[in-house]
Amino acid sequence: MSRRFVVLVVDDESSILRLLARSLDAFGYATLEVTGADDALHCIGGNRVDAAILDVRMPGGKSGLDLLEAIRTDPDHAELPILILTGVTLSDAEAARARQLDAHVFYKPQPVEVLAQKLDQLLRKPRG
Repeated sequence: MSRRFVVLVVDDESSILRLLARSLDAFGYATLEVTGADDALHCIGGNRVDAAILDVRMPGGKSGLDLLEAIRTDPDHAELPILILTGVTLSDAEAARARQLDAHVFYKPQPVEVLAQKLDQLLRKPRG
């Protein structure tokens, strides 16, 4: 039996977290859900995480892009596949920052199947 890939989902909206967790489970992924950047960093440090899906706008001072940068500067997680899932249009500077930090940007509402397909591609996970 092959192991399930673990996806960290970071969003300040609990309904989004639940929806993504249930949906990604249906596509064969296990999830860890947190509501902020500090919790995400703690979670990454203490768990096996194969990929992450980050919201951009979150309360608490650190954005998803700040979190993305922190992950990229950690040698243990610098190559972690990361998707940005946001409900707001990124500014040109934010979009450039996401590209520079090798994140893939998607806008809400985005079918979870599209996110799962991108994760499959990035993790080289066979479908089915």
